[in-house]
Amino acid sequence: MPNTPPSTHPLDFHPLTIFGTVAIDLMAYSANSVTPFLGDFVAGAILGSLWAVVAVIVQRFVASDSWGVAVAKGLVVGILTAIPTPLPSLVGGGALGLRGLLRHRHGHKRE
Repeated sequence: MPNTPPSTHPLDFHPLTIFGTVAIDLMAYSANSVTPFLGDFVAGAILGSLWAVVAVIVQRFVASDSWGVAVAKGLVVGILTAIPTPLPSLVGGGALGLRGLLRHRHGHKRE
């Protein structure tokens, strides 16, 4: 049987993207997760927008995703970062990041 490369899965986020999302969320929202105010929503929108741009760049140039896939993944992590609690990125991002890290460690290369 010919040696075929493994298929890429659309949920494969690069570990740098997810670990960065979790770190930013923890730093930004863990201190004031008990009392979120309107300022948290505005700051979250700005922070989520900036991190979405960084995530698109990481997914495009480090993980070698196409532009469309990189933008979609950047929007997902930007929205998760914009929610003014650290919980969404820990639950959703942690699972996707762990999956990507395990696939990356076991030699699944992207084309």
